[in-house]
Order: sequence, then structure tokens, then C-alpha cells
Amino acid sequence: MPCLHTYIHNHDTLNMEHLRAEQIHITPRRGSSWPLKVSTQQGEFLLKLSGAGQGFAALVAEIIVAEVAEYLGFHVPKRALIFVDAQTILEDGDPEVLELIERSLGLNLGFRYLPHARDLRPEDLQQLSQDDKALIYWLDWFSMNPDRSAKNPNLMLEARGSKTKLWLIDHGAALLFQHNWALLSEDAPKALKPWLAQHIFAGFAPLARAWHEIIRLELKDNLERLISQVPDDFLRPLQGNTTLERRRYAYVAFLLKRLRQDTIDRY
Repeated sequence: MPCLHTYIHNHDTLNMEHLRAEQIHITPRRGSSWPLKVSTQQGEFLLKLSGAGQGFAALVAEIIVAEVAEYLGFHVPKRALIFVDAQTILEDGDPEVLELIERSLGLNLGFRYLPHARDLRPEDLQQLSQDDKALIYWLDWFSMNPDRSAKNPNLMLEARGSKTKLWLIDHGAALLFQHNWALLSEDAPKALKPWLAQHIFAGFAPLARAWHEIIRLELKDNLERLISQVPDDFLRPLQGNTTLERRRYAYVAFLLKRLRQDTIDRY
């Protein structure tokens, strides 16, 4: 097994930039989230809107999974908090998009647009190491991400000369537990998820279990710091009848219990 620090690296706590959307460009719809491309003073971003799909819960999942992925050494597009207001220019007047934007006025989540990256193809899989595949499987087990199948891997490649960079994208469906806090129990963090059998890297589960022994020792002391990257404005709509501080810690506590498992789900 490679040295842990080939993958796990020091993760500096960086506050995301606050930007304003200057113009919104229509992009093809992808699932329920319908991300849009926006222009800002800092360039173009792919905008995940708070009024789409699972709303703020999806934005929370995007941030937490991105933070853990980067901690493992993977590339995730740079994130920014992007403010959308009534003065933001829309390039056309599609009624459905206008309604979506109206529901999303305020703070949203942007990912740096990757104009030179393309979706991963089956023939690209050989470029990924066994450890990369195992760690991606581990990440999706840990974050309860059901959205990385062979049909929809949510992985992109960016070729620059002789170098190729792998990007992990679209984690809004992860952290399934946050969608119904009332149903959480002590056993919920140990729940088996049958969708792991359809994971694009399910065949690397044995190697992912070996990595689990290492990662859980390294990550447990950093988890609270990674989750601190979620802004209060995204958590507040999910606060329920508890305090904001307790809701934030609920994420830490749930994921710590997943880390403390002796092994990961077997499929």
C-alpha cells in the first residue's frame, strides 16, 4: 500500500470568496439541480442554486464532500459563495429558469467552470490507479453518495499538454441522512446502502476497506474543521427546532460514527 501522505495532505482552512453574479448563461439541464454558468469579477463559475432540487441540503453536501475529497488529495473545482439578486442579467427569458432564479435570490454555491475538462469515458478508466479508484469508492461510501455509477460517474478529465487532471464533481445527492433528521437513530450511520453495488468502482471495495483503517485515524481530528467550511446561511434553513451550533455538530457526530466503524459496507 502506498504511503498515506501520497494522498492525505495538509488541508488549510480557506474561506470561500463572496462574489456577485453579473450575468447568468443558460446551460443544458442536468438532473434536478440545473446548474447555470455565471460570470463574476473572478471569472466564470457553474452555479448550484439554492432553489433547485434538494435546495440548501444539496449545497451543504457539495461543500462537505468536496472538503473531504480534497483532504484525500483529489481535485474538486474551486468553490465560491455567489450572490444572485434581481439585477443579475439573464441572457434569455425562459420562464422556468426565471422562476428557478427567483427562488434562489441570495447566496448560492459556485464551482469554477472548467472549459477544458470533459466527462470521463470508459476508455479513460485505465488512467486511474487502483488506489484512486478505491479512495473514490471510500469517499462515496463515507458520504453516502449514490451518484457515481458507470453510466454517470461524475468524474471529469482535463488534459493540458502531457498532463491529465482528474476532477470530482456533483456531490449534491450525498449525505442522505440530512433529508429527514427525525428518522435518525443510533444505527443510521451503519446503514447498508444497496446502491454501492452499482458504484463504478465497486470492484475496489476490498482495497477501500484497507484504506479505511488509515483514513479514519487521520480524518477524525480534522472533520470538524472541514465541516466548518459550510456557511451559516446554508445551514440555517436546515436548522429545524435546534440551535445552529447543534445542527452543525450533528453533521460532525454522524460522520464521526461512520469513521469509527471497523470496516465499510461489504458488497
